[in-house]
Amino acid sequence: MGTFSRWIVRAALVAVLVVSLGAGGHDTAAAGTTTTTGLSVQERQVLDWAMALFDEAGLDLPAIDVVGHDGNEPCGGGAGFHTGDGQRSTLHICGEHRRKFDEVLFLHELAHAWDVASLDDEHRAAFAELRGVEQWWDDGVHDWDERGAEHAAEIIAWGLRDSPMQVITLPDAGCDALELGYITLTGRPPLHGYRDLCG
Repeated sequence: MGTFSRWIVRAALVAVLVVSLGAGGHDTAAAGTTTTTGLSVQERQVLDWAMALFDEAGLDLPAIDVVGHDGNEPCGGGAGFHTGDGQRSTLHICGEHRRKFDEVLFLHELAHAWDVASLDDEHRAAFAELRGVEQWWDDGVHDWDERGAEHAAEIIAWGLRDSPMQVITLPDAGCDALELGYITLTGRPPLHGYRDLCG
C-alpha cells in the first residue's frame, strides 16, 4: 500500500473513531486540585501557563501533585516522570532548566496525566496503529520512542504550545502526521499546532 493510501486509511480510521467514541474517550472527572512542592518560581509560572493551555483546549486534567527535585534520580535520570491512576497524578520535575525546556517538559508530563485520565483502550490502540508502535507504557524493553504514551505526550505538547516547536524526539514528525495524531487522540484539531518547524 502506498503512502497516500495509508494516509487515506488512517484518516478514515480517525473519522470512525471520532464519530463512534466521541471526542473525549470515556468520561473524566472534573479538573481536580493541583498541589505543588519544591518548584521554582519559573516552574510554577510554566505550570500555570501549561494548565491554562489544557483548559483552553478543553482537555480535562485529573487532580495533580507536582513535585520539584534538585537531582534527577526521582525521574529515573530524566527531567520528568509521571505516575497516576486516572483520578490523581503525580508529576516529578527534576533539575533546573531553561524556560523553553520547562515549557515542553510540563506540557509533556501533563499530557501523560491527561492520557491516564481521559484515553480508553480503543483510542490508545487507534493511535498506536497510526504511529506504528506496539507498546503503550514503559515495559523496560521498548525504547522511549517506541512507546505510544511518549508519542502521545509529545504530540499533545506540539498541538497545545502557543509558539512553534520542533518535535525531534519522534520519527514521523511531519506537520500532517502530528496533526492527525492529535486529532486521533483528542477528536478535535490542535489548539495551536504551529507548522513553522515541522516538515
